[in-house]
Amino acid sequence: MSSLNKNIDEKEKENIDPRLKILIIRSKITSDLIKIHEDGLNYPIKNKVDKILLIDDDPILNFLVGKILQKVFPHVDLQYFSEANEALTHLTQMGTNVPQIILVDINMPDLNGWETLDFLKKLNLTSKIVMFTSSIDPSDIEKADQYDIIWDYVIKPIDEEKLRKLIQRAENE
Repeated sequence: MSSLNKNIDEKEKENIDPRLKILIIRSKITSDLIKIHEDGLNYPIKNKVDKILLIDDDPILNFLVGKILQKVFPHVDLQYFSEANEALTHLTQMGTNVPQIILVDINMPDLNGWETLDFLKKLNLTSKIVMFTSSIDPSDIEKADQYDIIWDYVIKPIDEEKLRKLIQRAENE
């Protein structure tokens, strides 16, 4: 409630000019909108994303995604692994506190993205799995369609807008 409204008792409210009442209501709405904007909640949210796991062997990309998240979604905790084996070990130790989104690159040195997906499938996670790759090869896209655990296929490079849309979509499903 706005400070204008707090200082007015019920009897005084009856005698207030209707134009002032409108100003009081607008003030309340404006303060609520400012709060929503400051909290970064400028769209309806069903499932808040607060954890993302990135599996990619490119340290520059990992750094870039971290910087974008810090700017656009500062509440999101990003964990990244340059080796899929480490990420899978980490996920098995997390219990039910898994990330809402897992980004997986296709071309990696230890386990490739497809092998990583095979392991992720066995974990029965509730996470949204995203193939996050520079591959525009039609055979990779077709192969991704064969995996029912893949929620999306995002082609690098990543930018603020792509990441924002991805997270907002995840939060609205």
